[in-house]
Amino acid sequence: RIADTDPSLRQRLHENSTRLWNGLRERLDAKHLDAARHRAHHIVPVIIGDARQTVSIGERLFEKGFLVGAIRPPTVPEGTSRLRLTVSASHMSAEIDELTSLLAAELGN
Repeated sequence: RIADTDPSLRQRLHENSTRLWNGLRERLDAKHLDAARHRAHHIVPVIIGDARQTVSIGERLFEKGFLVGAIRPPTVPEGTSRLRLTVSASHMSAEIDELTSLLAAELGN
C-alpha cells in the first residue's frame, strides 16, 4: 500500500540502486561484479571467491555499521562466495558511497 500511495519511494529506490551499482563499477575490479545479470538492482552480489575472506570482510563491514550477507557454500558453488548487498529507499547517498569505498579498500582496489 505504501508503494502505491507514495511513488517517490520507488523512485528513491531506483536512484539508490543506480548509485550503488555505479559506485561498485567505479571502485571494484570487474571480476567482483556480474555485470550481465545485476545492473542497478537493489540486491547486488559482490563475488569474493574464498569463503573465509567473504565472511571476514562481512564481519569488518558489520563492525563499521554495514550489515551485508556473506553467502558461501553450500548455498553457492565452491569458489564463488559473495557478499550480498541490499539497498533500500531509506539509505542515504553518503551511506552508499561509504560502503562502496570501504568495500574497495577491503578488496585492495
